[in-house]
Amino acid sequence: MTGNGAPAGDAISPGGQPAGRPPAPPSIHVRAVLTWLAIFPLVAITSMATEPLVGTWHPIARACVVTLVVVPLAVYLVVPNLVKLWAHPPPLNAPASAPLPVARLYDLTMRHAEFIAVTEDAATGFAMLLGSADLETPVPTCPGWSLAQLAEHLGGVHRWARAQLLAGGAQVDEQAADAPLSDQQALAAWFREGATALVETLRELPEDAPCWALYPPARASTWAKRQALETTLHLWDATEALGIAVPIPSRIAAAGVAEVANDMYPRQVALGRMPSLDAVVVFRLKDAAGVEDATARPVIRLRAVGELGEASAGAPTPADATLEVSAQDALLLLWKRRDLATVDARLAGSRDTLERVLSHPLVP
Repeated sequence: MTGNGAPAGDAISPGGQPAGRPPAPPSIHVRAVLTWLAIFPLVAITSMATEPLVGTWHPIARACVVTLVVVPLAVYLVVPNLVKLWAHPPPLNAPASAPLPVARLYDLTMRHAEFIAVTEDAATGFAMLLGSADLETPVPTCPGWSLAQLAEHLGGVHRWARAQLLAGGAQVDEQAADAPLSDQQALAAWFREGATALVETLRELPEDAPCWALYPPARASTWAKRQALETTLHLWDATEALGIAVPIPSRIAAAGVAEVANDMYPRQVALGRMPSLDAVVVFRLKDAAGVEDATARPVIRLRAVGELGEASAGAPTPADATLEVSAQDALLLLWKRRDLATVDARLAGSRDTLERVLSHPLVP
């Protein structure tokens, strides 16, 4: 359904496959525990089961047989199911077929501490990549950059954001120390140092501590949100470049879509980088599992800047285009990491209008 109750329109689905909800990955620490929970019993069972056949073999040969069995089972079957169980545990005392409450599965509101934790986890994952991946790997979603240059950018942003937090309200232009681009371990350490300092500062300051920020409100909580989104998106850039793209959790992706609509896009207009929109585009986020009625799913609207602060009295302006899409794909569309041909979505309304809106520099 569209925002005004009209029938849903054309599906946009690569390969004609139905769109699925991307799983929200746990933190790196939880993933380590889940991986151990998968590997230990598989190794123990496989070792005992194969003992009569390979017990007299060389230890390396026995290890080869065990890992040939364990690794595919862990990677393709056990770990994915443990991750799903962790993300969406069944409700207590409820039938197995009962849908989970929507509020448990989908909440656009994230707290200050959650944003800080997201920044910490995403930065930890990024630093791990830097310690092992080829730093010369091109990053197609950041044209012209290698993985090393992406690390230099993100590490510099972390240091710059921390400088704003500590300046007491004045805007500062702190120049980050040169990143050691040619030394892999030194670059990973440099990146980790900046991210750790940022996270510690965010945790030490009250969330309403005054500081200059890219957009209102001018307080520490704005930087917690911005850096969580910045770090998460660039972690996705890095893993996408390496062919192991990590899904963006639905709640952080939805927060990112809302940031574009309510903060980044108005800032771009205020800075004269683009005109205010003359059309209304609605993103209906389909990640709310358990919501059968599409019209009840979370909605984020892009519209003229002057209408953003209007009260909800009366009916909203009808949408020129409504896109039913996952939060991750909506975020990647708005940050120009994806285009309409590469996302699973359903469009109602004008495709031309949607493409025109997406062509604007909605983000820096």
